Amino acid sequence: MITESSFWQAEKIAGNDDLLREILIWLPVSSLLCFRCVSHHWRSLISDPDFRLLHTRRSSAGATAGLFLFRKSDKSTNGYTNIPQPNIDDDDEIVAMNLGFDPSKSSNYKIVCIVRDKLELFRFFIFSSDTTIWKESGQVRGDFYFGRGVFLNGVIYFVSKHSHFLYFDLDNESLEIMPSSSVPEGRNGGKIKYFGESAGKLHLIEENVLRPTLLNVFELEKDYSKWFVKYVVDLDDLTHVFPLMVINEPESLDVIGYQFDVLCFIDGEKEGKTILVLSLPEKMISYDIKSMSIKELLKVPLEELHLSMEGFLVYNYKWYHAYKHIETLALV
Repeated sequence: MITESSFWQAEKIAGNDDLLREILIWLPVSSLLCFRCVSHHWRSLISDPDFRLLHTRRSSAGATAGLFLFRKSDKSTNGYTNIPQPNIDDDDEIVAMNLGFDPSKSSNYKIVCIVRDKLELFRFFIFSSDTTIWKESGQVRGDFYFGRGVFLNGVIYFVSKHSHFLYFDLDNESLEIMPSSSVPEGRNGGKIKYFGESAGKLHLIEENVLRPTLLNVFELEKDYSKWFVKYVVDLDDLTHVFPLMVINEPESLDVIGYQFDVLCFIDGEKEGKTILVLSLPEKMISYDIKSMSIKELLKVPLEELHLSMEGFLVYNYKWYHAYKHIETLALV
């Protein structure tokens, strides 16, 4: 029952902007987007850049990497601003876009566009929301996962399939080769299963070439001095729970391979949980490497699987197809 006293208290809070901010700053983005409809005053308060910055810092949303459209979105007005393409030749191909944006530090963002020309040279263009212009800032040859750069502390990192790694410094707008010592020593030449960031650190996960279900989780020292093996994860027990992970030779039934990919790695060492999000045939799961607990996250429809030439069910979800969802009021 709403009393006259409680109504007066609510009205008093609604009329005190400082107190109202202290309450609203703890709410999730979805609730704040709804509360913008309460009044013009609330809409103005929630859309205020200072409030957005405070909310982002409180929620620890972190930095953002990945770009899907040439378009800037403003959730507060439901409006969009088209971002122009870089000035390139008709024969050139845009192979990747990477977004560098940390709303806890600045409302400005930068976009790195990688273009492949007819001579198989990869050219780097950078766009700044501050200047709204494109600028060419480096070029390189090689075989890199350009479509999935990892943004951390003002730098976008690119992993290579066969050689050194690269990084693009957004502040200096320069392309650099990571020190030779940054390539993990003792790598078994196995397939890269994941490259990403967790808890403010870079991580690289590779399968063991002799035992594909054995994964080495490398972490990079902050000073680039070396990679070290932080975890060794054995997924062999999972093959008994999910037999479709195993690829058998049709006639002899000998094991000739395994089907799984790491979509995400969450290093929750302080919280006591370290999680691998795995893509398997027909489903996606989370696997706590410490407690060895399993949680099914999603079933993959059969129509999203297809038969390989050898007659095996094949799925298409790799680590560079998955992105972390980050709630933020930031306008990008």
